[in-house]
Amino acid sequence: AEKMSKNTGNFLLLREGIERYSSDGVRFAMADAGDTVEDANFALKTADDAVLKLTTFLSFVEDCLGLIKDMRSGPITEFADRVFAAQINMAVVNTEKAFDQMMFREALKSGFFELQMALGQYRVSVGADKATNTLVNMHKDCILKFIECQTLLIAPFCPHTCEHVWSLISPVIGKSGLVVKAPWPVSEAIDTHLLDSSAIFEDLVSRIRSSASSKKAKKKDAAPPTYTSVRIFICDEIPTWQAICLEVLKNEYDATTKSFPADLDKKIVSALPADLKKNIKKIMPFVGMVRDETLAKGASALDRSIKVDEKELISLNSKFIQTQLGLEPSILLVRQVSSDDPDFNVASDSLPTKPSFVLKE
Repeated sequence: AEKMSKNTGNFLLLREGIERYSSDGVRFAMADAGDTVEDANFALKTADDAVLKLTTFLSFVEDCLGLIKDMRSGPITEFADRVFAAQINMAVVNTEKAFDQMMFREALKSGFFELQMALGQYRVSVGADKATNTLVNMHKDCILKFIECQTLLIAPFCPHTCEHVWSLISPVIGKSGLVVKAPWPVSEAIDTHLLDSSAIFEDLVSRIRSSASSKKAKKKDAAPPTYTSVRIFICDEIPTWQAICLEVLKNEYDATTKSFPADLDKKIVSALPADLKKNIKKIMPFVGMVRDETLAKGASALDRSIKVDEKELISLNSKFIQTQLGLEPSILLVRQVSSDDPDFNVASDSLPTKPSFVLKE
C-alpha cells in the first residue's frame, strides 16, 4: 500500500482515524508502524484488522469465562499445557525487553501476534479449536494466565479494550483496580528445552499432515490413498557426515569478524571421506543452514548436540497424532532399522530434530 503523504493528499486526520477504527485500533496500527529510523507507515488495513482482532479476543474471553468452571483443573502436567505456559512466559519476557528498548512494533509482535499464535496451537493440541463447548478441554489455570498476561501486555497499546477485559477477568483471578495500574506480569527464565521440544513435534506434525494431504491416487480416476498409520524414524545419534561438517564449521568460524571463509564449501568437501561424498546433496543444504544460523545467532548455533529425547517426546504425544491426524504411530530408532527393511532409505534420511516418516495405508 502507498505510504501516507500530505503532498499527495493521501493522509488521514487523527479524529477521522478514531471515528473509523476506534482509538485502540489507531493506537494498535501506530505501534505496528515501525521501529526503525525510517518514516513510520500507518497502514489502514492494520487498523481495520486490529478492530477485528480485538473484538475476537473479547469474544474469546467472554466464552472462556462462561465455561471456566467446566475446564480442566489440577496440576499442569500435560505436555500441551506446559508448552503453552512456557510460551506465555516467553511472551512476557520478550515483550518487556522490547518495551525497555522502546521497540513498540517488536513488543506488539511478541506480546500479541506470537501469543495469539501460541493460543491457536494450544487449542488445536487439546482439541479446543472446534465449537465453543470444546473450550472446556483447555486447562483452567493456563487460560486464566493467558487472558491476564495478554491483557496486560497490550494494555499500553489498547487501554480501552483492556480495561473492559480486565473488569471481566480481575474478579476471577482475585485482582482489583484498573489495568493501567496493574503490575507487569511476573516472569521466569525461558524454558528453551521445552519450547525446542515443542518446535520439533510441531514441525513433524506439519510435515505429516502436508504429506498426507498432498498424496494423489496411483492410478487415474482412482480414489486418493487413505492412510491409517505412520512409521516415524528417530535419529538419536549425530551422523558421521554431520559431525565432520560441524567440526569444519567450528574451526573455520571467525568469532571476531563473525564470518566464514569464502572457500568454506571446498573445505567441507575435502574433509569428507570418499564414501560419504555420495550424500553431498544432503550435506550442502545442512551446511548452508548451519552457516546462516551461525551468522545470525553467533557461535551458539554450532552446538548441534542432541538435547531432546525425541522418542520420548513423540511417544508422549502419540495420542495427538491419533486424534488429530487419524494415524496410528509406530516409533523406531534409525539404528534399529535393518538394511532389508522396505523403509530403510527413508529411515536413513532422519536427522536429529528432523525425524523422517512413512505413511501406511
